[in-house]
Amino acid sequence: MSRWSSFLRHSGGRFDAVYSIFGAIGLTDPAVPLPAVARRLNPHRPLVFSVPHPHRRTGTIPTTRAARPRADVLALPDGARHPLVRWELDVAQWSTVLARNGFRLSQAQEFTDPRRPRSPATLLITARRV
Repeated sequence: MSRWSSFLRHSGGRFDAVYSIFGAIGLTDPAVPLPAVARRLNPHRPLVFSVPHPHRRTGTIPTTRAARPRADVLALPDGARHPLVRWELDVAQWSTVLARNGFRLSQAQEFTDPRRPRSPATLLITARRV
């Protein structure tokens, strides 16, 4: 169990906002962090997270609509490359997963990489706890 998961499961604290910038949300099965966040986030307060856009590699919709992890590589500044798994969901999939865990999607913004303006690079999701 990761530190954030343990903290969310065992602390008694409440939050007015939760942010995940290319972090646990997107790097783990959403069924793990979202219920834990929902238990600690005050009602109607924001959950905001950024994840790599699922269309960033090709600019097209992936061939599968299944909400499942995909292999990726993390390139570090020193040139090292480390394999990892990401949950790359599109906006509709995030909306469904969020609703299943007590959130309502408020906004989804797509950002492009200036070097590849035709392919979205990042999703910024804002949801509210119901």
